[in-house]
Amino acid sequence: MTTIDHTATDHPQYPDARRRDVAEVVDLAAHRALRRLRRLVDARRRLARTVAEQRSHELDEAREMLDLQVTLESLIAEEFPDEYEELFPGWVDEDATAEHAVGAWDVACGICRTVKTDSGPPSAA
Repeated sequence: MTTIDHTATDHPQYPDARRRDVAEVVDLAAHRALRRLRRLVDARRRLARTVAEQRSHELDEAREMLDLQVTLESLIAEEFPDEYEELFPGWVDEDATAEHAVGAWDVACGICRTVKTDSGPPSAA
């Protein structure tokens, strides 16, 4: 499905070149697909960060969240195979660097920041 922006530039006072510039055809299906891909990738990024934090603190929920992450990645691979192939290597690197050693404090870790006390970094949450 496509649509054309019919603005006031259809009026004869505008030169032909200006009418062509403003009356741009937008492929709605492609726009929606791109928007969906962006939302899925953003959700995957947030979920992967949560998984890394939970694994770093040995929380039981980490396995459940990892299953959700794998499901989301499978959905992206199914709906957007080319983009998945391009994104996957970067995800592996990001996921590997997102975790920290158990008992270590990491300023980027939301769990560490949440449980930090005045006595210093937490040993393990």
